[in-house]
Amino acid sequence: MEQTHNPFGRTLAVLRVHNGISRSELAAAAGISYPYYSEIETGKKEPTLAVIRRLAAALKIPVSELFRLEERFAAGHGIIWELIA
Repeated sequence: MEQTHNPFGRTLAVLRVHNGISRSELAAAAGISYPYYSEIETGKKEPTLAVIRRLAAALKIPVSELFRLEERFAAGHGIIWELIA
């Protein structure tokens, strides 16, 4: 998994890997292109709220949980332990 510097992208990457899916699989499940998803995960693009909703749905988590986990990354906390607890 490529390291990213943006909390939202890192959150997506961890959730994606935790769920055992590739970037292309998550992009397809969310109805967005692989290049666009890759740019979101690596911090080169900012997703719209509509895309965030579709990504959360594809990951089977509420949008609020996605944002909560992003805040944990932004504060310098990992989220792995929360995912396996």
